[in-house]
Amino acid sequence: MDRRLLREDDGTGSLVLCTGQRSGAWRLAADSPRLCVSTRASSFSHVVAGTPRYARGVSDDATAQPPLPELTRILIGPPGKVLLPLVVLLALIILNHWSLPGGGPFPLVLTGLLLGLATVVVWTARFLVGLLRSDGRAGLRRHWLRWACAPVIGVAVVGLVYTDLPFAARFAFSEASLEQLARTVASGDEAGGHDDQWAGLYPLTSIERIEGGARFLVSDTGFLDRYGFAWSPGGEPPDESHTGYTHIRGPWYVWESRF
Repeated sequence: MDRRLLREDDGTGSLVLCTGQRSGAWRLAADSPRLCVSTRASSFSHVVAGTPRYARGVSDDATAQPPLPELTRILIGPPGKVLLPLVVLLALIILNHWSLPGGGPFPLVLTGLLLGLATVVVWTARFLVGLLRSDGRAGLRRHWLRWACAPVIGVAVVGLVYTDLPFAARFAFSEASLEQLARTVASGDEAGGHDDQWAGLYPLTSIERIEGGARFLVSDTGFLDRYGFAWSPGGEPPDESHTGYTHIRGPWYVWESRF
């Protein structure tokens, strides 16, 4: 603690010595001849001589810093109840998009893009304000874990998408249910007439039998084109107009129904 001697003169020649913290701004209580009171409630000192009516001496920081504006306090504060949940929501939207053949529904993708842009801009602005302000750097160190959450989640999502793990994991969890449905459809006498239903983790529609197998679209995928799966143990299904197939593994193909 840095203490200093303050010399006060009440105009009558009396000498007053006060001690106080360097960052405090000091004054003398008019009705207390023995107490020198700080403008900060946490600090006080005793007068060792004299009984002045007012004090003229102050420390280097004579005026306490004014309170920060509300916007500044928010900007230098760590991510909290709004920003971090938005980051998690954005991560889930991205992972869901990449786990579906052809991607998720376009409105959800557009929402994710706007949300991602807003999140990056807000997080970056708040981080830079906290980094450039002397009273913000302490908060960066104190709440480093909350500041690190968004970049760590972002790197993890990029890594998962790069390795195509969301699609591979969702398809692996659903493959048994998809194959059971495909065998049922392929062995039936009807070429159509199957109700929309869930198989594994996929909502399916347009379930139909094809030569040597079956195929079905995944609901709300793609923008103009629609995507799903085809099960064809005998090899790639025959080409059709406005239709394409991409091999996944074994008897499974991604079915693209072009616009």
